[in-house]
Amino acid sequence: MSCVTVKKTGEWDEAETSKKALEVVGDVVAEYLKHGEGRKFICSAVDTKHVDALAKQFREAGINVATYTFKDREEDRADTTREFRKPNSELRGLITVTAASRGFDVPDVSCVIMARPLRKSLAEHIQLLGRGLRIAEGKTDCIVLDHSGNCARFFQDCEAFFDEGIHELDTGKKAARKAPKKKMADAVKCPQCRALHFPAAECPHCGHAYPRRQAVKHVPGTLKEMIAGGHKKELTNTLWPMVCGYALKRRGEREIARKMALAIYKDITGAWPTQDFSRTQPAEPSREVMNRIQAAQIRHKHRRKAA
Repeated sequence: MSCVTVKKTGEWDEAETSKKALEVVGDVVAEYLKHGEGRKFICSAVDTKHVDALAKQFREAGINVATYTFKDREEDRADTTREFRKPNSELRGLITVTAASRGFDVPDVSCVIMARPLRKSLAEHIQLLGRGLRIAEGKTDCIVLDHSGNCARFFQDCEAFFDEGIHELDTGKKAARKAPKKKMADAVKCPQCRALHFPAAECPHCGHAYPRRQAVKHVPGTLKEMIAGGHKKELTNTLWPMVCGYALKRRGEREIARKMALAIYKDITGAWPTQDFSRTQPAEPSREVMNRIQAAQIRHKHRRKAA
């Protein structure tokens, strides 16, 4: 979403966001078919054009859905609501922009699909999430299929909200500056089940075990000493896997990641690694290595600007 204009309200421009969202309509339906377990769902969309496109794709996949927007007639919305509230409803899903995200109570909804990216509105994110958190007989959980990035974007704020609640209401007055709270660790996405969770040795949802973080070995000394001493073997064994891991995470496509990793490694050490990218087991960068990588990227950026 970095290329989408930000409005004065702090949210992304709706027309530009809709254009982006329409490019991945098929993914929304495919992910529901794969992970939605046929559950009753509410799906958020960017605008009515996006709503119609999603509804069309779902129906073509054999899933009976209805739209719920300001463009639908009032009597049609009432009929849709009555039908959707039935435990044995013929409707599997309801697709809306914001009309069904506030005060819309259908307790047996157990799947929420987020296809409307939000930049600042934590309240709207929680309201939509809340559509799937109502208690109903036989309901034990809610599946959230996030195509918007909202869950990751608001992960820490949501954790704080559900753990601590709200201590004070917004009075509209300028509040006194508070001491900054200690920042929580960023969420990680499990590569196996794709659930978001705090960093851990294994995924709390599916049990996927993460590779152990490879620490920088202090033989023959610190990373700084290895670089200063030109210890190619030690640097290839310790630094190179972390640089490869970083590049793969940033770029994904192996050939692009390989070139990126070589450039970063050469910038940090002044030499090439003695092991090929394809034969290297990627590792999670340590804090010290991340600092080195970020410094290398800043230098690269300044060189390009100067050129």
